Amino acid sequence: MIEPDKAHHSTMSASTPSIANLPPVPVTLEPAEAAFIVSAVRKVFGNDVMLRHYSTRADDLALHIETASEPNGLKRYDFLGILMTRIDRPIHIEVSRPGDRVKGNAKLAYRYGVVLYAPPTEQP
Repeated sequence: MIEPDKAHHSTMSASTPSIANLPPVPVTLEPAEAAFIVSAVRKVFGNDVMLRHYSTRADDLALHIETASEPNGLKRYDFLGILMTRIDRPIHIEVSRPGDRVKGNAKLAYRYGVVLYAPPTEQP
């Protein structure tokens, strides 16, 4: 007979890929590429935006944008179109509003992402 506390564990499969195999921090972007991405996000979404990069692999680009604009609007596609003119690898974009409950890959961006651009703070 299987003990009650071990019954659940014996049927669970290992996660793939293992979290232990993932790099703990995002890959470093080239300075020119990071500047291009920041310029594009400011052009499309304005200066009041928070941009995070959370790609853990060099062969793709994962970005999270926090903006007051409509997260499911066309600006996401305008931004993607600009990025695709110079970046030749898969691009993943998550957009959310400040104060919204974060879900999906946006959680990874908040936990592990590197801030590429933050809105200027007002001086008193």
